[in-house]
Amino acid sequence: MSSSSSSSSSSLLNEVKKIIPELTYDKHKGQAGRVGVVGGGRDYTGAPYYSSMSSLKTGADMAHVFCTMGASTPIKSYSPEIIVHPSMLESWDITHPDQSDKKDKQIEDAGKSVSAWFGGIHVLVVGPGMGRDSVMWSVARHVISSARSKNIPIVIDGDGINLICESPELIKGYAKAIITPNKVEYERICKSLGSDSELSPQDICSKLGNVTIIRKSKEDVIADEKIEVKCDIEGSPRRCGGQGDVLTGTLATFLSWGQAYLDSHPSSETKIPVQIICGYAACALTRHAAHLAYSLHHRSTTTPNLIEQIGKAFED
Repeated sequence: MSSSSSSSSSSLLNEVKKIIPELTYDKHKGQAGRVGVVGGGRDYTGAPYYSSMSSLKTGADMAHVFCTMGASTPIKSYSPEIIVHPSMLESWDITHPDQSDKKDKQIEDAGKSVSAWFGGIHVLVVGPGMGRDSVMWSVARHVISSARSKNIPIVIDGDGINLICESPELIKGYAKAIITPNKVEYERICKSLGSDSELSPQDICSKLGNVTIIRKSKEDVIADEKIEVKCDIEGSPRRCGGQGDVLTGTLATFLSWGQAYLDSHPSSETKIPVQIICGYAACALTRHAAHLAYSLHHRSTTTPNLIEQIGKAFED
C-alpha cells in the first residue's frame, strides 16, 4: 500500500485498526453495523445487492435495501441475508400521474417510509441501481434530506452522483457525505460545478462544502478540503460491472465502525478525519479482494467472485 500526503500508509493502517471492533461473545446483533442501501429499480437489481452483501461480508451485522416493488422480489431471491423494503417509487408506480398534488403526496410518503427506518441504520448508501427515473430521484431527494437532518453518514454513488450534479445543495456543507465517482462521473461533477477543466479532488470538496470524495481510478484518491491520500495497492485489470458497488458496501461498514469509535471515545480524536480513514480502508480492501479474485478467475472474474474474497482480503 502507498499513500501520498502527510499521512503515510502505515499511519493510515494504524488508524484503521483503531476503529475495527473486536469480535467478542458479549455483543448483540446490530452493534457491528447496520447499513441501508437506497436504489434498485426495475432495470437494475444487482447493484444494491452487491453493495449490501459487501457490507455484510466486510463485517456489518445487518443490511437493508430500499428499492421499488418491481425490484424487491429479485433482490430477495439473491440472498436471505438482506432485509428488503419495497419503499421506493418509479414513474410507473405513480397511481395519479396527471394529478400533481396526489403525485407529490405519494412521493413524500415513499420518502417517509424509508426514513422511518433511520433509527436503526448507522450509514446510508444512495445510488446503486437507482437509475435516472425522475420519480425515483424525487424520492431520493426526500431520503437524503431526512438522513442529513438525522446526522447519518451518507455514501453517494452511481446515479446518486448524477442526482447530486443536478442538486448539489442536497449534500453541500455536509461533512458526513462521501461521493465515490468513477472517471466519467468525476467529469460530470466538474462540469456541474461550473468548470470546463478538470478540478482537483480537494477543489471539488471545497466547492461542495467539505464533503469527502473517493476518486476511483488506476490509483484511488481519497480527499477532503485539507488532506489527500492515495491508495494504489494491486487490484484487478478486469473491470467488470459492480466493483464500485462493492466499494460502497465496504465503505459503509467502515463508516459505521468509525462513527461507533468516535461515539465511544468522545474525548479521543483520530489523527486523520474518520471519513478519510474509512475511505482508505474501503479502497484497500476492495482492491485486494479484486486482486485475489482475479488471481483465481482471471478474465472470467465477475463481481460475485470479488465479494467471495472480501473475508480473506480482510484477514490478509
